[in-house]
Amino acid sequence: MRRFEKSIIINRPIGTVFAYLSHFENESKWMPGVLQTTQISEGSVGVGTRYLEVSSVLPLVRAKEVYEITEYESNKKIAFKSVSGPFNFTGSCRVEPLDTGTKFTYLLDLHIRGLSLLEPIASRIFASKAETGFDRLKSLLESSA
Repeated sequence: MRRFEKSIIINRPIGTVFAYLSHFENESKWMPGVLQTTQISEGSVGVGTRYLEVSSVLPLVRAKEVYEITEYESNKKIAFKSVSGPFNFTGSCRVEPLDTGTKFTYLLDLHIRGLSLLEPIASRIFASKAETGFDRLKSLLESSA
């Protein structure tokens, strides 16, 4: 299993940042490789909410993942885990208020089902896309001020 962790400062109020992050349908707007995320369970976002995500893992290779929210604390934390798909993962999005905005921390533990030899490559690809994605997220949220 590989771990990825990254924190950034977003110069927007915590409520704005959390609201944007808690709508996983927004992920395709900022995270490279995520093509579409759709809520597939009924009701409002909270523990037990499930999503189907379609992503481009490599050129011409698409993956479908179902994941579920396992923790939800408004304006604090959302944790999630994979339910089905080629990747086995757990992760979380945490937000903390700062005088100048919000600290956003993303944590992901990733394992490729049946292909653990590919984990180092997949980890590097994800880390590269995530770096770009976090820059894009910061820019998107700060420009909407």
